[in-house]
Amino acid sequence: MTTAADAIPSQEVTPRRRTVGELMREPVLGPLLASRFCSVGCSVIGLTQVWSALAGVTIWTCPVPRFIGIPCPGCGLSRAAGAMFHGHFDQMLHQHAFAPFFIIALAAFMVASVLPTRSRDRFAAFVTAGERTLPVAPTLLLLLILYWLARLIALLV
Repeated sequence: MTTAADAIPSQEVTPRRRTVGELMREPVLGPLLASRFCSVGCSVIGLTQVWSALAGVTIWTCPVPRFIGIPCPGCGLSRAAGAMFHGHFDQMLHQHAFAPFFIIALAAFMVASVLPTRSRDRFAAFVTAGERTLPVAPTLLLLLILYWLARLIALLV
């Protein structure tokens, strides 16, 4: 016996391809800030890295230079953040120019980790709305890659 549902031919729905503009405005930081677990974890890891740089202690050595032989895009970021906190901005720029962005993101995770749930959700929604308006994360990623390539070229020259 056939039912009415069997009589209807099934149609596969193909997902619509998203444009580059839509992908550029896909939120990255906001959804991470909405999770307390992620916010606390990123805060602890980031603060540990910055504290170790301030204390001059190496807790974790980046494996990329050891295995690949070239520094990764983030190499020197903790030391640069430590130099920034000490007020050595010339040293910060020499170590890694993206330290201020790292500190801003770390501060956002620290704020989200201590806010009550409703306030954290509003904060995350605010950041998400900003990310949908301005393509900050993809732009910073592109700039970081270009900066990394320029540093690699400077090492070779």
